[in-house]
Amino acid sequence: MPFTRLFQFSPRAGREEYSLINLAVQAVSLGLYMGQGLFSMGSFSGLKIVLALAAGLIVLVISLALLWISLAAGFRRMHDLNMPGWWFIAYLAAITMGSVALSGIWWVFTLFGVGLVLFLCLKKPADQEPNRFGPAAGAFLPGLFSRRGVFAAVVAAGILISLVQVGISRVQLNQVKTRLPYAGQSF
Repeated sequence: MPFTRLFQFSPRAGREEYSLINLAVQAVSLGLYMGQGLFSMGSFSGLKIVLALAAGLIVLVISLALLWISLAAGFRRMHDLNMPGWWFIAYLAAITMGSVALSGIWWVFTLFGVGLVLFLCLKKPADQEPNRFGPAAGAFLPGLFSRRGVFAAVVAAGILISLVQVGISRVQLNQVKTRLPYAGQSF
């Protein structure tokens, strides 16, 4: 697969391609997320603030690239299932807005997100014929995915990394709430 295809929203992506891209995006995202914590510890100094701002800018650029790659892979995967790619955006928006608006039951939306990833990784298209979005997606890394259990391991690892990131963010959110003097109080 050419590197530039990561950023394209068409034609189609098979489930192996989507699952491997999802795993890579989740792993890099978790690494960035954990790396950000290094700049939030300790005292503030001029150098540390400049380093934190520079690191924040780098993380922002990488995060935007990861978002684009994730959206492109999701669109291509939806096209493989003969569905418009905009459904992927609708699913993500519903999960994101629901988890923010109903933060008390955030875990329900986390399960919906895991369900979406499972659906996109496990659902096979009805046929390998060309559909309205183009020809069928070819085999993706056949030497790797022809081995027994590799596909299941890639899917499971992607979901596990995603759940670890959600867990870390919930712990950090609770730590921030305990540090703020007026957190959780209504006025």
